[in-house]
Amino acid sequence: MKKNILIAGANGYVGSSLINYLSNKNFEITGIFNKNKNNLIKKKDIKYIQCNITNQKNLKKLFKKKKFDIVINAAATLKSKKNDLSSSIEMFNNNVRIQKNLLLESVNSNVNLFIFMSSISVYEGIRKNKKFHEDENYQLKSIYGLSKIVCENFLENATISSNLNGISLRLAGVHGIGRKSGVIYNMFKKAHGEGSIKVNEPNSVFRLLFLEDINKAINLIIKKKNLNKYNVYNLAGEEIFSLKKLGKLVIEICKKGKLIFSKNSKVRYQVLNINKFKKDYKYEPIDLLKKLKRYNKKYKNSINVDFNN
Repeated sequence: MKKNILIAGANGYVGSSLINYLSNKNFEITGIFNKNKNNLIKKKDIKYIQCNITNQKNLKKLFKKKKFDIVINAAATLKSKKNDLSSSIEMFNNNVRIQKNLLLESVNSNVNLFIFMSSISVYEGIRKNKKFHEDENYQLKSIYGLSKIVCENFLENATISSNLNGISLRLAGVHGIGRKSGVIYNMFKKAHGEGSIKVNEPNSVFRLLFLEDINKAINLIIKKKNLNKYNVYNLAGEEIFSLKKLGKLVIEICKKGKLIFSKNSKVRYQVLNINKFKKDYKYEPIDLLKKLKRYNKKYKNSINVDFNN
């Protein structure tokens, strides 16, 4: 019997990719989106519902019409509209309301599994050069990171007081086709366009995450019996690399371009410890070089890319 999966944030970067991937895995997929229809994957076996899920009444109607086995919350306001307190509070409230409303209806409808897309932002106050581990105290720096921790706590509490099982995935920076910002996009854009890649923080060290890594991880979670009522996992790629090394890989793949290193002395260490998820789910991240080659091929073939801009 097919599992019914509800994905919130169906028009988002992560949500749309996940829907496209899972639609080929013999699931019944329902996607929720609020306004923008641009990123919706058009397939006959995917049902979309336009719904403002900050309003619980809207969700209540949806859950009454259909029984879901799994709910995935990939919906979020990533940043405030303005750089002021009022906008920050609005962003925080939106993210928390979405999680609260989804959890209330999931508990009331006896949903089996709830997966929440959290973020590396919960660690952004940590300045030591060490891998961020799930069991250490998080250090918040932003309202966005605070909203993620509150949502994680809501999910954990929901699993204690109901039949719901929950997983929070703390995602490293996510990259892939469709995102027109970030280090991966900018490096390939420069290599194919101007030919010169300026690396502002050559010695900063990262573990990045690609859309295909997330899709693979979610599929593993769905297929495996729940290990605990609630778990938090870091999720990222395998390789740890400096931006200098990443730039060299991009030039090697593109077969053109040159690196220009900034004298910026800023050095960040943004590395998630992913051993827990690898052990529990036998997760093997996709090779970075393979992902970069795939990205380059899709990037060059994309009609949406203008190398001159």
